[in-house]
Amino acid sequence: MGIYVKRSGALTTIQDLGREGYQQYGVIQGGAMDPSSARLSNIIVGNDENEGVLELCLLGPKLVFEKDCFIALTGAKAEIKINDIKAPQGRLIYIEKGATLDIGAFQSGVYGYLAIRGGFEIKKVLGSKSTYLRAEAGGFLGRALKVDDYLNIQATQTDKAGFNSLKEMIQAKGFAYSKWSVARSFFYYPQNIEIIRVTKGSQFDWFDEDAKKRFFSNKYQVSSKSDRMGYRLEGEMIKKRDANKELISEPIALGSIQIPNDGQPIVLLADRQTVGGYPKIASVIFADIGKFVQLKPHSFVQFVLINIEDAEKSYIQEISNFKLLKQSLKFI
Repeated sequence: MGIYVKRSGALTTIQDLGREGYQQYGVIQGGAMDPSSARLSNIIVGNDENEGVLELCLLGPKLVFEKDCFIALTGAKAEIKINDIKAPQGRLIYIEKGATLDIGAFQSGVYGYLAIRGGFEIKKVLGSKSTYLRAEAGGFLGRALKVDDYLNIQATQTDKAGFNSLKEMIQAKGFAYSKWSVARSFFYYPQNIEIIRVTKGSQFDWFDEDAKKRFFSNKYQVSSKSDRMGYRLEGEMIKKRDANKELISEPIALGSIQIPNDGQPIVLLADRQTVGGYPKIASVIFADIGKFVQLKPHSFVQFVLINIEDAEKSYIQEISNFKLLKQSLKFI
């Protein structure tokens, strides 16, 4: 038993936290664009944090549930309806067999996540359920969902009082949700100009002081030519100190900001290539990746340089917040 796809949405794929340990063989890591939101949705339903979830982009799907399920929705802000009645994000939802979940156009942000307790019955490829569209690998047949697709859900049980109490709250509407919700600090709703923290890139010293000043003092606009591989930015042109200096291709990390020959920055994301030959002036810190990827095309961003120690503290704080949330949910 599982879920029938009545409307596929703009780009709906199965993603987890990606394929780790294979970049040395030329295999990209992939995974959720906003790993923090994907992790959060799994925590709410009691899954392993790396379980596969549905990643939704800009416009969500319409799904018919053919079995009772516990679900959670996180990430971008969207209008969510179950059987034409509004439902919340950031809460545990119990949805009955036969109910229809309709996720509309996103009001704020780009990527949303739908976790289902137990996860999807999908074969892993190199240890991951993530979909890599360019290679047609992983996920559901290596592609985005289409109308009339059917997703099987893995069997699971729960004897937690907080879960079972929702079943008792079901009325004619066909679903019920928890009175509690996760803190708003776990959600990233972009501002008019988003401030994103970065650390120095591997080739930071390839750029003179004037180029660095322009990079950090000006705002950049997210290009419509952006995708899961990377966000292209438009704004002040940045040139390296020595125009003739070339870089031997080297490994690419999540959030690396390359400066190609046209001087317009590219921020490399989930489906980034494993190696690259453009110099990297900076790198978005992990704690701000979720905030950054929620910026829609034509949104503005400004970068702020921080040191490695502060970047590590931000990462540790995020991990601590997730641990505290998991501990709290054990008592519900």
